[in-house]
Amino acid sequence: MGAASVLTRCSVPGFHTWASQWVGDACRVVVCESGEEVRTRLCRERPQALLIDPLDIEPSEDDVLRVAHQLYPDLPVALIAPSNSGDCFAFLRMYGLGAVVPPRSNRPPRQMRFFFDHMTAPTPASGLGDYFPPGHPIARRRITSPGMRGEVFAAMASDLTARGHVDNHDLRLVFEEALNNAVFHAFRTEKNAPKYAGNGYEAFDEEDVIEVTWAGDNEMSVLAISDNRGFLAPSIVWDRLFRQTSLTGLLDTSGRGLYLVHLLSRMLLVTIRPGQRTEVSAFFGAGSEREESPISVRVVPPFAPEEV
Repeated sequence: MGAASVLTRCSVPGFHTWASQWVGDACRVVVCESGEEVRTRLCRERPQALLIDPLDIEPSEDDVLRVAHQLYPDLPVALIAPSNSGDCFAFLRMYGLGAVVPPRSNRPPRQMRFFFDHMTAPTPASGLGDYFPPGHPIARRRITSPGMRGEVFAAMASDLTARGHVDNHDLRLVFEEALNNAVFHAFRTEKNAPKYAGNGYEAFDEEDVIEVTWAGDNEMSVLAISDNRGFLAPSIVWDRLFRQTSLTGLLDTSGRGLYLVHLLSRMLLVTIRPGQRTEVSAFFGAGSEREESPISVRVVPPFAPEEV
C-alpha cells in the first residue's frame, strides 16, 4: 500500500474519483470494499489519511476508528458525511475527529487540495500564502479596536466583491461573526468574562492581537481572522455547530458565529496553536450556492515551527 496512500470507504458514486483528483500526485486513493478491509490495510501499514463513512463504523473492539487510533494515534481522519446535520457534528465530537468532507460536492480540486493539506500537513501554514501563487497580493490589517471594523470591511469588500463569486452580504456576515468570535472569546478577564465589548471603541491592550487577512483571484477568495491566544478547541467547534444544526441551540445567546461562518462560506479551515494562535479561514468560490461545506480543524503543537 505504501505510506503515500489514502484509505477511503464510501459507497457514494463518484466520490473516489473526486478524492483522487484532490489528494495530489504524491498520493493514491485506495478504495476499501468493507470495514474489514480497512482494518486489514491499517494493520499492514500506516496510510497518510483515512476517509471514512460513519455507516461503516460500529461501536465495538473492532471499530475501524478504534483500531486506527490504537495503531496510529495521530492519523488524520475525515468523516465522509453531510456537513449540515446535527448527527454529523455529534459524531465528530464523540470520536474526537478533526475533519468532515461531504460525499457530494462541486468544490474544485484546487480548493479541496488545500483542505487535504490542512488536514494532513505536519504543520499547516499560517496566512494565505499557500493558497495563491508567489507574489500574489495579500492584504493584512491588524484590528486594534472594535471601531476599526467598518474601515477594514470597506477595504476588503472593495477588493473581493468586485469578483463575481463573493456576495457582499455573505462576506459581511462572515467577517462580523468571525471577528466577534475572536473579540469575545479570545480575550478574557481573570473572572473569564469577555474583556472587550464588540461595539465599543476602546482600543485593545497592546498584547491582544487580532489580524484580518484576505486575498482573491478569479476562482476563489479567502478571508482569515486570527487572534494570538489560541483558546479554541475542536470540541468547542463541533459543539457549537451541533447545537445550531440540531436546533437544540436555537435560543443560545452565543455560539452562532462559527455556524454562520460555516453556512455562508464554501470551505472552513481552523488552525489552533494552543496558547498562541487561532486562525479561522473562510473560502468563497464561484457558484457559491448553498451546499455542504468541508471543514478541517487542526490543533498544532504549540512549539512547532510556524510557516507563514
